[in-house]
Amino acid sequence: VFFDPSALPIQLSSLKASAASRGCVQLEWTTLSEINNYGFYVQRRTPGESAFSTLPGSFESGHGTTSHPQEYSYSDTSVGAGEWFYRLRQIDLDGAVHYSDALQVDIAADADRRLPGSYSLDQNFPNPFNPATTIAYEVPGLSMMTLKIFDILGREVAVLVDGVQSSGRYTVTFDGSRLSSGLYFYRLQARSLAGQTISSVSKKLLLLK
Repeated sequence: VFFDPSALPIQLSSLKASAASRGCVQLEWTTLSEINNYGFYVQRRTPGESAFSTLPGSFESGHGTTSHPQEYSYSDTSVGAGEWFYRLRQIDLDGAVHYSDALQVDIAADADRRLPGSYSLDQNFPNPFNPATTIAYEVPGLSMMTLKIFDILGREVAVLVDGVQSSGRYTVTFDGSRLSSGLYFYRLQARSLAGQTISSVSKKLLLLK
């Protein structure tokens, strides 16, 4: 799905939406260039609705005017089984509004029963990021889970998850607005309810301001 670059102040090279287990839809889009772009809102509707509604908290700030590619993402965790339609509501700095074509996402009724077979940690998206990024991971069974952010010196700078979680796929947003630019690490650690470490995996993320 593409914006018409002749009608809009941005060139959208890609827009995709994918269904995850546990009622989560992940939207990702990339612009090739932007002119006076204030930002985007994500809108959603069901087949039974006649109009799109803007999702609370879905605003993603634009980059004004730039000739460099920019990546955006948003996770909608408030959906159930069925067909859902999404589109972007893009706003110029002067207040003009434009809309993308709609995307359809079908979430199967048995999505919650498709359980992960192992612990896994996805690469954050977008990466590099500024100031927020999304981290997704999977848990195969009831476990004590922690997801933490560390700087390059190994100092803990944020705790995103710390508690018992059941089997499923999870997404967490990390906001690095209070941190300085640089390379960081995020570590997902799983422990049994008795406290024994079952799994531990780390990945890099890059904050660029």
